[in-house]
Amino acid sequence: LTEKEVKSPSDVLEVMKAAQKFRKIGETKMNKKSSRSHCVFTLKLTAKKQLNDGNVFDTRGKLHLVDLAGSEG
Repeated sequence: LTEKEVKSPSDVLEVMKAAQKFRKIGETKMNKKSSRSHCVFTLKLTAKKQLNDGNVFDTRGKLHLVDLAGSEG
């Protein structure tokens, strides 16, 4: 499990490309390039906005992207 802080969309793409290098690919009868491993990519998003009254509006969210082994179309 690896956690990386990113600041831009290009940073996210770099992390995803690096993770892809660790995926295992194998041949099945149905698919010559079938993934042999699961991959879960979780984006934790945080946004802060200074309000006119001096308070800070803090928003957080998570997005889970899941690629199951052998689930290629």
